[in-house]
Amino acid sequence: MWDHAKTESAVKRISNFSEMVHPKERLEVIADDSDNRILECAVEGQAEFIISGDRHLKDLKSFQGIKIVDSATFLACIGKLEAE
Repeated sequence: MWDHAKTESAVKRISNFSEMVHPKERLEVIADDSDNRILECAVEGQAEFIISGDRHLKDLKSFQGIKIVDSATFLACIGKLEAE
């Protein structure tokens, strides 16, 4: 478990390359409603990827052109892009 200082530091680093979004569209795609909030944010933020280990999200594989992958797959994708 991370302590407060480590968590705060990680949030600051992530915020340097992130964008806060406030979705206007409400989605009901997955039975688990909290997963729908993830999809809403990804759509609003025009994300290319959703990185998640959540089974409900991963079962979709993609949504509106947004690839849904686990962290290992995402890192492999980035490695391929850097090699090009």
